[in-house]
Amino acid sequence: MNLPEVTPEAELAALGVRIVEAIVHDDLKFLFRAKERFDIGIDGEIEIVVDGPDNKRLGTGRLIAVQIKCGYHYFKEEKDEHFIFRGELKHLDYWLSSSLTVIVILCHPDTRMAYWAEINPGLIERTGSAWKIMVPKASSLLKSQAAIRTVAGRSYLRSVIDLAVQAWFHAKCTERVEFSGIGSMPREWSFSCSLL
Repeated sequence: MNLPEVTPEAELAALGVRIVEAIVHDDLKFLFRAKERFDIGIDGEIEIVVDGPDNKRLGTGRLIAVQIKCGYHYFKEEKDEHFIFRGELKHLDYWLSSSLTVIVILCHPDTRMAYWAEINPGLIERTGSAWKIMVPKASSLLKSQAAIRTVAGRSYLRSVIDLAVQAWFHAKCTERVEFSGIGSMPREWSFSCSLL
């Protein structure tokens, strides 16, 4: 008999979606919508929900795109304060071009713990033909209701402008680029890459 195989990779992907959905719905009290068709780098969306009058729960239209990675190998590169997630440039370019903020969520199959990082040019380090980002151990999805709400609550226009400027710097500089608020900018600084 010739039957289709249920691969370990497919089972881990489905487990990751279930872990994230449970945390988002049960603990964060937000909505999670899995993408069931044509997944090319976004597995779902989180929508922020707020408490309204008369104990009603209200959708806000504030969305975050989510890429879920579930598996033991995502936790092999572990440092004291973070895990290192590595990806392909085609996915990075896709996520940075998104009209929604994208977060990557790493799910551990045994502990069911999930950790996340925002895909932000200032946090990404290019590694030749690939890239990496540090996913903080302190960014447990289970305890990130306020942080997720903040990410989703940013002004859309400001986020688009910020991302465009950051993406431009990121493309022009081969070294890691970090952005800081005006209050923390040094008095004297110089660029280590040619911007023109």
